[in-house]
Amino acid sequence: MTKLIFFLFLLFSKDKMLMVYLIILYEMSFLLWDFFDSISYLLYMLTLLFFIFMLIILKSFEEFYMNNKLNLYLMMILLMILSFSFWVENFFYFYLMFELSVVPIFLYMMFLGVSKEKISASLYLFFYTFSFSLMFLISLMKYYSVNFSFNYILLKFLNLEMSLIYMILMILIFLVKLPMFFFHVWLPRAHVESPMGGSMVLAGLMLKLGGFGLLKLMENFYWGNFKMGNIIFSIGMWSGILMGLVCLFQIDLKRMVAYSSVSHMSLILMGIFSYSEMGKLGSLMMMLAHGISSTMMFFMLGMIYYRSHSRNILNLSKYAKYIYLFNMWWMIYSIVNLGFPMTLNFFSEILIFSSILNKSMLNLLMMFFIIMVSSIYSIFLMTSLSISLEKSNLITMNMKISESIVLLMNFLLTILMNFLMWLY
Repeated sequence: MTKLIFFLFLLFSKDKMLMVYLIILYEMSFLLWDFFDSISYLLYMLTLLFFIFMLIILKSFEEFYMNNKLNLYLMMILLMILSFSFWVENFFYFYLMFELSVVPIFLYMMFLGVSKEKISASLYLFFYTFSFSLMFLISLMKYYSVNFSFNYILLKFLNLEMSLIYMILMILIFLVKLPMFFFHVWLPRAHVESPMGGSMVLAGLMLKLGGFGLLKLMENFYWGNFKMGNIIFSIGMWSGILMGLVCLFQIDLKRMVAYSSVSHMSLILMGIFSYSEMGKLGSLMMMLAHGISSTMMFFMLGMIYYRSHSRNILNLSKYAKYIYLFNMWWMIYSIVNLGFPMTLNFFSEILIFSSILNKSMLNLLMMFFIIMVSSIYSIFLMTSLSISLEKSNLITMNMKISESIVLLMNFLLTILMNFLMWLY
């Protein structure tokens, strides 16, 4: 599937420099195979495919992007940074890439943002990210002074046990990027003030760095005595309920999808801190599934925003009703995002919920509330654009071929991933 998408894009691309750039990155995935583990390779390929879809989108919306070249260059820089994040086998280099990844997003929001609030949203992103990065660096230097190495494999071999204070300092930076409840304030602001491409990058890739970092820490350090894990697990559980309730009171559709992302990230957090292989696998699967479904939902919101210049549910419904193909795709990706049976989202939730119940059967009631609330807001999200609340000033709009191609390719990728999971 990956080779097919690459072939189709390179066949119709007119930018030779871009073609060479993508071919080099794709071939490096084979040359550096020995440096990848399964988690790194899956997220790297997701990053590469995501970038191709973004290029198609930029071409489709070229008339709306006044700084289309800037958009492209920022995407290329971000792709390279994220690629190195998954390639490196060294915690210090990973830390550098982790922090550098914020810079293109910051510039993206500052120069391509859609309102005056973009400055405050950019500052929120900058403050939350870099205020906790120093804590991680201090902890990293502490362990370097003990074993004189940042290498993943060596740290895993040494099976180092961290003191409680350094454990907390190391995970805070990833809890902010994930983000965990209490550290999530920057995310809805960033989504709302970012253009369509920025929201897609945040939902599809940037949030996954937080989960990837936590998984790496869990693999390479001894966490047996980390009692704070139960507190983080509990916060994640309450976050799933509270963020679902917040979604029900949103009239800004983009903000609603942003809060639903926080709710999904809380499930990933619970899976990781269930301290079970089943929970970790479920968290990885949800990162991949969420990276596809939520990205496409932000893409479709961008499609209709550039036509209607509104994110209000009451206004958008009257436009979306007359884009029949759009309605079909919106329903499909909403169902996938809901965790419909036999989808990757469904399998990931089953694994995470199983790991949570294995931890304690007392979590059953909380799981019931999480499922109930998430189902309600997902159905509301699914029907919000299909049911027209106003019948005046209706207009007819058609989807572009490039928009349909992106949605179809992602749908085929979703089916392929579901099929592979079913075989697994």
